[in-house]
Amino acid sequence: METSADLDRTSVASAEATTARVLAAARTTLLTYDSSAFTVRQVAKIAGVSEMTIYRRWPRKADLMVAVVLFEIERFVEQMESRVTSDMTVEEVVVEGFLTTYRYVQTNPVFVRLIAAESDKILPLLTAGVGGVFALLRPIIANRMRSAKDGHDYTADDLEGSAEVMLRICHSLWLTPDSHFALETDADLRAFARRSLVPLLRI
Repeated sequence: METSADLDRTSVASAEATTARVLAAARTTLLTYDSSAFTVRQVAKIAGVSEMTIYRRWPRKADLMVAVVLFEIERFVEQMESRVTSDMTVEEVVVEGFLTTYRYVQTNPVFVRLIAAESDKILPLLTAGVGGVFALLRPIIANRMRSAKDGHDYTADDLEGSAEVMLRICHSLWLTPDSHFALETDADLRAFARRSLVPLLRI
């Protein structure tokens, strides 16, 4: 006989499965159609759920789009944790963190689609909704710096400020990639970070 705890676990698992299915469908919709054609109806059709099921979890279409972006951010965090390690110096974290951040968004199909289709629409996702993706990423990057072997040599303001500058420069380069600087290769990006970001650590 199933207990109430069993039923609760089944309900939670079902809800999680539905959420995953809806987010996957929303991602597919973003990548398949023009963003102006991104509708809850289309997402519901692909996910095989009712529109009301989606609206109960995400009251506005914009909320669902933000949820897709946040899902991609979770993948970014996994990359950052695997590539930026505690045996690095803070300067090395700045360089590798910039490379990881820049490349992730530059090559991530969701971000590529949003930036290419409507650059004016990605700014609110990065700086506004749910506190802003910048607000979510800044402490993550700053914490990686703080965990570096010489992280204790820097103040919290040094690290938070450096993380914010890194994100804002990345954002500018994503939206307007034409640049005086050579930024094609990983070596180019590392050189740019050493020249332009590392000196800002203690400003």
